[in-house]
Amino acid sequence: GFPELSKSQKSEITSSKRISNPGCYPTGFIALLRPLVDAGIVPVDAPLTVNAISGYSGGGNALIGIYEDEEVENEPWGAYGYSMNHKHLPEMSKYTGLNTKPIFQPAVATFAQGMVVSVPIHYSLLKDDTTGKDVHVA
Repeated sequence: GFPELSKSQKSEITSSKRISNPGCYPTGFIALLRPLVDAGIVPVDAPLTVNAISGYSGGGNALIGIYEDEEVENEPWGAYGYSMNHKHLPEMSKYTGLNTKPIFQPAVATFAQGMVVSVPIHYSLLKDDTTGKDVHVA
């Protein structure tokens, strides 16, 4: 259930018997990219990178235990998922309409909740004559 995904998504959700939600990282990525792909601003074969950092609570009880243990000193943040085979990559491609999986660089930080997702897109990848207004409208 991500009704903001497209104009038809809300009615598809309403008529569905089973509904799932994308994970937290995919939600951020999909929300940023899907409108740009749908508008033709970003091509479906764009080679993209996703830089994302989330709070530790998203890692479940084990990670919460590590970060909330006052006797353990933690780094301010730590990257993971170096295998480029993160469990969320398939849905990140599928629901943006991209033909290529992005390079995904997830990280976790010492804050409990929240997330920042950044997708740098080089100007050369955008449809010719794309303006800031075009991106905003999408």
